[in-house]
Amino acid sequence: MTLVSPLISDGVEVIPDGTELIVQIGELSDSGAVSLNVVAMVLPGSNEIADISIPAGALEILAVDGGYPVARAEQSSEQQLQAIDRQQALLGAMGAVGDYLNRPQRETSVVSIGGSSNSREYGVGSLWGSLLSGAANEMLRSRASRLEVEAEKLTSRPTIWSIESGRQLQLFVTQEIAL
Repeated sequence: MTLVSPLISDGVEVIPDGTELIVQIGELSDSGAVSLNVVAMVLPGSNEIADISIPAGALEILAVDGGYPVARAEQSSEQQLQAIDRQQALLGAMGAVGDYLNRPQRETSVVSIGGSSNSREYGVGSLWGSLLSGAANEMLRSRASRLEVEAEKLTSRPTIWSIESGRQLQLFVTQEIAL
């Protein structure tokens, strides 16, 4: 987080603009409201973290409206799961099209006291239908267990929360800090 204007106390610049604040997440609610704790700072023109002791809660970061900043969950796992679902749906649709192209033209079932009989009459087979049906259905079978393991890995990943870059926040000093 970078200050875009200096922090002034009693008319004196205490922390110059351009100072980078190193923050740590304090608490995070299910809705994404997050408390941020300033743990260190890097002054402009310096490449080192300033050796300043910042007591916990001494610098409060709030949204412009006065509430806590809101982070959003990165749904990379959810997007990957949706991509897996779309791939499976596409393969299923391809297999169904192949089956449809090679369906029987006529199917007859006869049931009598002595037994039963079924007959199917096929027309000219569809090479493309056979390819679609065979390839898609086999891929669905072979991918099923791998995709189940992959989906389990994706759902067990921790959620990553972020506050959008460029978001304006306010810095409040809640207690004295020795600079």
